Amino acid sequence: MWRAVRWFLPAAVLCGWLSACAPNAAPGGEGSQVSPYGVGGDAGRRETGRITPFDTTDGGRRELNPNLFRGPGFQANPTDLADQLARRLERIPGVENATVVIAGGNVYVGLDLDRRTPPQTADRIRDEARSLVRAKLSRYDVYVTADRSLTGRLLEIRDGWRNGTPLDNYNGDLLRIRRSIETAP
Repeated sequence: MWRAVRWFLPAAVLCGWLSACAPNAAPGGEGSQVSPYGVGGDAGRRETGRITPFDTTDGGRRELNPNLFRGPGFQANPTDLADQLARRLERIPGVENATVVIAGGNVYVGLDLDRRTPPQTADRIRDEARSLVRAKLSRYDVYVTADRSLTGRLLEIRDGWRNGTPLDNYNGDLLRIRRSIETAP
């Protein structure tokens, strides 16, 4: 028995030592990378069979830490994204101001329209705003209103959110706003 232990112990130490010398050796073979998304020889593989460290063909995800700043279009938090959407919505002809609140899987948009806007044009503007937000945030439910009282309440919620009040405190208000938008003619 001691004879087996004498051979096994040095062999185990040697195997451990050899595996520690090659930490990036992965099941993918030569050129494999270790990333926060897992070990993968196929993570960045192209038609050429080459592996690249930055995979940009998968919808913008890169083989980097997802918390790192990634460029000018990157939004650090929902308030930045809401501000960007509001600025874009304000470029729609007929929209004076826009307020955007992102809460969970919902986007609430309040539009201040020019008072002389006819109802048919207001409907077109709301539809255009809804489609613009859906193009940017396709997985969210979008609620758009041009009602001044609802837009004012969304503005109060947005300002409270920016000042540190959790959006959970506004769940009842957001639910009432959503129901008002859904039942509006």
